[in-house]
Amino acid sequence: RYVIDRFEDQGWAVLEDPTGHSFPVPGDWLPSAAAEGDVLLITAARDAADDSGSSVRFELDPAERAKRLENIAATRDRLKRGPSGDLEL
Repeated sequence: RYVIDRFEDQGWAVLEDPTGHSFPVPGDWLPSAAAEGDVLLITAARDAADDSGSSVRFELDPAERAKRLENIAATRDRLKRGPSGDLEL
């Protein structure tokens, strides 16, 4: 699984792999609805017709994105809160 870290100029997208390494791919390779933070499943396949090439398919994984957002929210909720009300500096 890979996460779309960001979109850059010239139509490139930067993906992050599970180890935290980033690499650019053409944005045209991604699903049209892809957005920053989306999780992608990547499938590689050999060309069955003549075995001379291969292709890569990117698919959105909305369930994994939702799971990651839940984990982020849980982490945020565990953080200590500052004092409430007006503060004097």
